[in-house]
This record gives sequence, structure tokens and C-alpha cells, in this order.
Amino acid sequence: MTTALRVILDDVGGQTRTPLAWYGEEITRALIQTAPDEIGVSAFTAAISSEREARIHELFPGLLDLEHAMLPAREMREAWLHSLTTFPLPGLVHSTSLFAPLRARIDDDSGQMVVTVHGAAAVSDRSTAKDRWFEKAIKRAWKHADGIVVPTYAVANELGEMFDFRGRIRVIAGGVADSLALPDNADERARLMTLPERFAVVMTQQSTQSTGQDLVKLLADAAMPDIPIVVVGPVAWDDETLSAMAVKAGIPPARYWPVGELDDADLAVVLSRASALVHISRNDAFALPVLAAFKLECPVVHIATPSLDEVSNGAAISVSPSPDGDLSRPIAEGLRRVLEESGLAEELVALGSDRVRLYDWRMAAEQIWQFHADL
Repeated sequence: MTTALRVILDDVGGQTRTPLAWYGEEITRALIQTAPDEIGVSAFTAAISSEREARIHELFPGLLDLEHAMLPAREMREAWLHSLTTFPLPGLVHSTSLFAPLRARIDDDSGQMVVTVHGAAAVSDRSTAKDRWFEKAIKRAWKHADGIVVPTYAVANELGEMFDFRGRIRVIAGGVADSLALPDNADERARLMTLPERFAVVMTQQSTQSTGQDLVKLLADAAMPDIPIVVVGPVAWDDETLSAMAVKAGIPPARYWPVGELDDADLAVVLSRASALVHISRNDAFALPVLAAFKLECPVVHIATPSLDEVSNGAAISVSPSPDGDLSRPIAEGLRRVLEESGLAEELVALGSDRVRLYDWRMAAEQIWQFHADL
């Protein structure tokens, strides 16, 4: 192989699978599988442990090479944001996020830099510092990136209102992994997770404490159906925990059912048995949990955003805030509709099954290869 596409991985291989990691894992694997003849795929990360390095090699069979910097991710983000490191990344470079060495082009530099913008708002709410980083990174992408991948036309339009990217934006959606399918031992896995007989699902994020706060508000709402919520993902954020928030709100432990981080097989079991997925994220433009639910024939209730509405396209219950800005009551009422309206759940399952056929990781990877070729 004479040429390599170097993929910059963000959050991939860690103990928790963040939205960035989920996307990064799937698109990198698909890029390796769809690489044109005479082109391979290598990867680059910030400083990582030997265990994480081994995990990345396990995730990506066929990876040509894995390089990593000396700086940890947090320091690397700041260094790249202020051009304080000259770590060479020549040739074709594709970042699965805005984590990239965006800088002014040198005259003899024939390289190519494409970044991925997951949404027009920061994907984390942990601090205003993260928001400021995101804003600066978007501006650097406008100045220096050769191309920008976005998940939806809604995000493309929002970015276009910020800066004139002059045709450098390409809309390339995500997909659903083949591994997200019911395993042969689905009943055994369900017993090990001690799943309730009837439940809805919420997927939380390590980087977004607001998903826990929103879940507690939802459980406390008077309109919330009497159904437990199976919580997939983290239940602790810095010095705050879901259980502590629930105790403060007077919510009994039986109302929520943490199952932790799940592999694709266990996630498939949970979604296939759930009465609904309640997607309470506002900034998830790729909407991978929604697509996963569609594939496993699980009805979806989600917050109305331009990107989520574009992805679901009528195949889910999309709820808008009440006049006072509250979302708990509309979400609770949307879930109640799914549980109680005759035929609604079946209709949503049929629509979701049709909709998810349009989303495929191999197709996304092929579009990325074509984007690099067009540039």
C-alpha cells in the first residue's frame, strides 16, 4: 500500500463509550473495511495507556499503524487549538471530531485535513470552558480545514449561519452496526441484567450530567407513566450521582434501573424488550441511540431538534418544550401516548424499521472516501 488515511481518534478505546467514541469506533472500522485499493488506514490518538492501545487494536483489525502523542487529550486539545505543537501529521488526515491540528497551510504542504462536527452546539455541558473550546475550534475549522463532515443538513445550515464554508461541508450520516443484533442467548442475558417485565430506556452520557438531571425531572413529573426506566450508561458525574439526585427528588429506587455500560449484544437485548427509548439528549445530531432503537423495533420518544427531527423523519414521537420551557411534561406525555394509544407503538416500529434502512456505516465510509477524493 502506497498511501494511508490517518484517522484521528477522539475518546475511542476508553472505559465508557461516549457519543464521540461510538461514532469514532464505527466510522473508523467502516473506513478500514471500505478502503480503496492501494490505500490503508492508520490512526492517531493523544497519549494513551497500554491497555487502551491494546483495546484500539482489538477494535480495528486491519489498522496499518497506531501513533500517539506524548500529551494527554486535554492538553493536546489546547495545544492544537493554539498551534503550540508541531507534531507532524502529513498526508491525508481525517478526524472523527474537531480534535485536529488545524493550522494555516504551508506553501509546500500537499496534505489534506477533514474534520467532523457532531453538532452546532458543544457536545458536552460540563463547563463553559468546553463551550469556549468548541467555538474556537469551529472558527479554526472554518479557517483551515479542507473539508467538514456533518451528520445532518440541519447542522450544515447552522454552521453556514456562523461562517461561509464555501462548499467545504458534506452531509454524511451515521449508521447502525451489524453487531447490534439479538444474540442467541438473549434470554440468558436478560436474566443476568434482571430486566423488569415492562420498562422504558434512557441512555446517559459520561460527558453530559444534564441527562441525569433531566431523567430525575422526568421521573418526578406527575404525568410520568408508572413504568421503570432502565438506565444504560454512566450514573455518576464528577461529585454527583443519579441515586443522590433521585433521593433529593424523592424518587424511590424502583423507578430507575441502572445496568451500566453495555456491549452491542446486551444493548440489543435491552432495546428489543423495551416499551420505548426516551432520548433526552438535545445535542446528539448523529442520533445513534435513535437509529439503534429503530433497528431493534423499539418505539422512540425524543426531544424536538432540527437534527433529531431530520433523522427520525416522523418515525418517532418528537416533543417540544411547554410554553414555560419545561421538557419533562411533554416527554412524559409522549411516552404515555406510546404506552396507551392503540396501534401507535406498532406504527412507530414499522416507520422506524423503514427509516433505519437509509443509515449504513459502510455507505457513510464510502461517502467519506469520495469526499476526500473530491477535495
